[in-house]
Amino acid sequence: MIVQCLTCEKEFNKKPAQIKKRPKHYCSRECSGIGSRTMIEVECGVCSKKILRRPSAIESTKFGTFYCSKSCAAIKNNSRRTGESHASWKGGVATYRKIALREKGSICNRCGYSAIEKILQVHHVDHNRANNEINNLEVLCPNCHAEEHYVKYGGTLDKPV
Repeated sequence: MIVQCLTCEKEFNKKPAQIKKRPKHYCSRECSGIGSRTMIEVECGVCSKKILRRPSAIESTKFGTFYCSKSCAAIKNNSRRTGESHASWKGGVATYRKIALREKGSICNRCGYSAIEKILQVHHVDHNRANNEINNLEVLCPNCHAEEHYVKYGGTLDKPV
């Protein structure tokens, strides 16, 4: 018996027993996969690439934005934390750390630790991260930095370091 594929509309032969068994007719596994797909095509919120998402994911999303990859999601999520609005960045370059290390030295200003420069942290003396004046910056090792915040918050580290 001749039937028509539901996906590509190609006509093909099918046994009568198969028609009763499976009322939906597809000429191949590829057409069957396409025909039974429930995904909806949406655009990536950053690069506009076409991507497939389940209807349930579309309904449950908070903002209705989807991303094709983790890198596109990171671009979107980090865009609001960079630029002139971020207190630590000027012209796209984190300058206060570099300035503090250059002016105060690559050494903890309290205990003298200097073995690994990368782990040294820059502390804001007045605890105002927007105040990046050199006299407000102090180079500390992680231990001294944690100790400073521990003392400030009365013996608890409830506030972020």
